[in-house]
Amino acid sequence: GLTNTMTAVKNAQSAETALVVIAGAAPTLLKGRGSLQDMDQLSPFRTLCKGTVRITRVRDIQDELNEALFLAASGTPGPVLVEIPVDILYPYQLVREMAGVGSSPRGIMMRYISFTVDALFAGVKVGNAQP
Repeated sequence: GLTNTMTAVKNAQSAETALVVIAGAAPTLLKGRGSLQDMDQLSPFRTLCKGTVRITRVRDIQDELNEALFLAASGTPGPVLVEIPVDILYPYQLVREMAGVGSSPRGIMMRYISFTVDALFAGVKVGNAQP
């Protein structure tokens, strides 16, 4: 995983080489709940990277990656870490299904999960589904 890249990132920093590392992360809905491999990945890389960013919405992917590429290459080149939760990389309908949200969520918890999934995709058309 990401921790295996630490030596390469340090080498890029020392060699003043532009590098953008894209790291997967635990699903947004499970963040901070002890899910498999849910850990703070940004903190250990802050001293090695020119910048670290966690993307939390689909519509931010392009802008954040463009900014990361610019930052890595500008001034003294160096590494930048971009963390993208795995659920943001999947189509909207699949994320709803994986979260167990039907077309008409019942109960406060399912409504909250439905709201959270919809917020991830706010304003973004993914495949044939749009919130």
